[in-house]
Amino acid sequence: HQIVLGIECIRCTELLQQPHFIGLDEMGLNECLHQLLSGYPPHVALALARNVVLTGASAQLRHLSTRIHQPLQA
Repeated sequence: HQIVLGIECIRCTELLQQPHFIGLDEMGLNECLHQLLSGYPPHVALALARNVVLTGASAQLRHLSTRIHQPLQA
């Protein structure tokens, strides 16, 4: 047996970033991280941003790590 996933993988990752796509009035992962880090002084926020670790099954989603870490490095 074989299960082929196509656009579903992309859509799943996108929902983590933009939950409003399915009508949820919630922040995406990057918005949550930005809000969390904005509560710290800049030097602390930078140190925290450099040490974000993704774990669990969702961490294996293609390009998720890049989409989380790139905005944190800016």
